[in-house]
Amino acid sequence: MNRLQLILCCCLSAACAAYAAVPPMINYQGKLLKPDGAPVTDGTYSMTFAIYEVPTGGMSMWYEVNPAVQVKKGLFSVLLGSVSNLPANIFDAPNRFFGVKVGADPEMTPRQQITTAAYAFHAGSADTVADGSVTTNALVAGCVTTDKIKAGSVTTNTLATDAVKTSNISDGAVVSQKLAANITLSGAMSAGMLTGAWDNSQNKYLRLGNVQICWGKGTWAAGDSSRACAVTFPAAFNETPSVSITTSYAQNVVRCGLMSNNSSTTAFTAFVNTDLVGAGAIAFDWIAIGRWQ
Repeated sequence: MNRLQLILCCCLSAACAAYAAVPPMINYQGKLLKPDGAPVTDGTYSMTFAIYEVPTGGMSMWYEVNPAVQVKKGLFSVLLGSVSNLPANIFDAPNRFFGVKVGADPEMTPRQQITTAAYAFHAGSADTVADGSVTTNALVAGCVTTDKIKAGSVTTNTLATDAVKTSNISDGAVVSQKLAANITLSGAMSAGMLTGAWDNSQNKYLRLGNVQICWGKGTWAAGDSSRACAVTFPAAFNETPSVSITTSYAQNVVRCGLMSNNSSTTAFTAFVNTDLVGAGAIAFDWIAIGRWQ
């Protein structure tokens, strides 16, 4: 029976220097000796390597058979995992034992306990970080900058209440294109703080302190003899607001305005003074300003 004398016990080595991740193989070197202590005859040997959770008995967690291990003067070197892949989690517990058998011989005893160096294989799990494992206490101040944050990855659902204050926002950093519809801004406002074109493709509102601005579009239907269009504000006012409506209809016979006694804190009715027969639908823009609280 051959016996195994270890030269290096489960030394990690980069199987391929180009790998950015932890290489999935372990470099193992040993020395095969005869019972009298002399090296075995040079040649090619079939060897089985296995990893266990226990020092004796039990089922192996992993094994592979390398049918052609080159041995010279008793020395050999193999890459564990080159025949059968090593599981990524095989070193996620403290006790692992290594067994070797040559050819048809029984597994050599005792099994060798795998030392700390091999646990560097488990470092590959750092490539994937579980959600919630990195907290603010684990980050160095200033390490997360805007260029490291993917566009659109920070939403209102991912921000704590009052996490963003005016002192955290640079002057001119917030423009209208970066604001969602139907928002509330509190605190002091100055000229030029909100710039850009406002989308009026649908009814929306904006709150600045106690003031609410609602805007949108309406349409007088073609052939509508009532010549009236009811509009509901996207958000209610605290008092009846000031409403203005305009239309770009080409015929100057069109005059538009508000129906008297038909404005409230939640809606208004607009009218057009023209014969709509044959004129088609007439669109208009509207804006309302008032207090919301």
